[in-house]
Amino acid sequence: MNHENQKYSFGIDFSAVPPFPDNPAVLPKYHSSFKNLIKVERDKIKQFHRAGAGGREVVQAHTSLIDSVLCHLIESLASREKRSSETILEEFSLIAVGGYGRGELNPYSDIDLLFLTSKNIRRSTDKLIQEFIPIFWDLGMEVGSSCRTIQECLLLAEKDITIKTSMIETRFMMGNQTKYQKFFQAINKNGLKKNTARFLDAKSKEKRLRYAEGIGPSSNPEPNVKEGVGGLRDYHTALWAIAIRFGCLSFREIPRDDIISSEELNILNRSIDFTLRVRNELHYLVNKKQDILTHNLQREVSSNLGYKEANEVLRVEEFMCDYFTHATNIHQYSEIIFQRCIETRRTIKKVISLLTKKNLGYGFHASGGNLVMEGKDPETLFKRTPNLILNTFELCQAHNLIPNYQIKRLIKKHSHLLSQVLLNKKIIKPFIFNTLKNTNSEKHLRLMHEVGILGLILPEYGRAHCKVSYDFYHRYTADEHSLRMVRFLEELENKPTEFKELAIIYKQLHSKSLLKLSTFIQPIEENRNFDGSNESSKNLLPAIKHIDLNPKEFKIVNFLASSAYLMIETALHSDINQPAVIEQFAKKV
Repeated sequence: MNHENQKYSFGIDFSAVPPFPDNPAVLPKYHSSFKNLIKVERDKIKQFHRAGAGGREVVQAHTSLIDSVLCHLIESLASREKRSSETILEEFSLIAVGGYGRGELNPYSDIDLLFLTSKNIRRSTDKLIQEFIPIFWDLGMEVGSSCRTIQECLLLAEKDITIKTSMIETRFMMGNQTKYQKFFQAINKNGLKKNTARFLDAKSKEKRLRYAEGIGPSSNPEPNVKEGVGGLRDYHTALWAIAIRFGCLSFREIPRDDIISSEELNILNRSIDFTLRVRNELHYLVNKKQDILTHNLQREVSSNLGYKEANEVLRVEEFMCDYFTHATNIHQYSEIIFQRCIETRRTIKKVISLLTKKNLGYGFHASGGNLVMEGKDPETLFKRTPNLILNTFELCQAHNLIPNYQIKRLIKKHSHLLSQVLLNKKIIKPFIFNTLKNTNSEKHLRLMHEVGILGLILPEYGRAHCKVSYDFYHRYTADEHSLRMVRFLEELENKPTEFKELAIIYKQLHSKSLLKLSTFIQPIEENRNFDGSNESSKNLLPAIKHIDLNPKEFKIVNFLASSAYLMIETALHSDINQPAVIEQFAKKV
């Protein structure tokens, strides 16, 4: 259903709610009528969402609803006092902070408020603030609040990174606007601009803790849409970084065009909107704050978000493929922005690195474990010479480097130019085999995948990007599954392992690269043949021929890839100690 074909009118009418009662005995009736009114408006927004509204549209509608309720309630409380309500409201400034201050309130997100006051306030004003929070809780709203002076905000922001972060995104709601303007200026001048390096380093550590074992956005089949890799927190962290580094509250306000382009921002914003919509649906489904997209919830979410596939498994796979694609966009572009904010403030380190960097040719240098670019016009380097994209990864492998985020961004931006270079098949085979010979090839393959190059070199793998197959054989997306298989093989050789017998066999192999390749390009078939038929082999031919293997290599890779599921079935569901089982298996292969 297209929500544009329907008219949704938002704007709560408080005429149905009686004035705030002085008699405590009447409070339950007051709360009941107020809660019913809020529920009607919430249901309108929910219908708006279910009709196809975008994620941002819904969070903004919900933010507006809570704004109206808050302001009406405070005005009702203030009007009970003997003094003029306007006088009371001039003694404080009500400020929305955090996600609520940003105007992105999901249906059951926390509502964070700051009452900004002077050091000494009247008893009647203090009483109003004290009464307000319990009443709001009685209405079913989860509110977190604090009451502070400007000086207290500055001192706490200096000591506590979490409080400093909440001060980045604030929004005036009601009360004394002059007081808020003084607060805003003081925070920006004396709070946010101090200890920039410490703040960015703290956010880097927070990200590492959030990611835990998560390697990429598709590394968790039940992702956390807020805190996981590629979740909304990645986008928030990038926003906080540009606020601290450049003093702006929107990506489009960044005063430099070498950090991210408008086209890249369009992609990022579409992915943020999609993820906000998923989070809205999660909240609506369980009627509380919910951020884990569990297998059970994936079925309902995909249906409620308009995925039409009748087969439930296929519908969920389609939805999760979209989710992981958008999560990848959020993670990569947010990380590019964040890392560029870090790079631009390391002036002293830059001076030192100029003295220690190593010239690697082609305009590249090694500096502190990173591959960096030098030159007057790095934006056009890959555009002028596309084959340098492959040289970038060869240099990283040869010198154990990681390309910095400027290089990653430029490769991603110009990856389409590599298509012409790859028409020469003689380039592909040595490049991919030199990569696979590396004992840590998974790291370099993952880097290539991150910037969109690996799918061009191995088209079969490119078509598996973020592809989900929920079955007995796959816990991860097809691309993540392949990378993890390569990593498993390399850990047999590089790390102590419980699979000692396998490690001994692997170390003795003369064709490790072919084994890695076979696991890496193995396509995820919807209809797998466990009987050793040639159907799977035919599907693998395009991928294998693209690498220009010789007949012997072709035969080995084709055998390993096409027989993979037969091997799995035999190992898991048959007694391999029985001669008859081995004989039957040998006949099939």
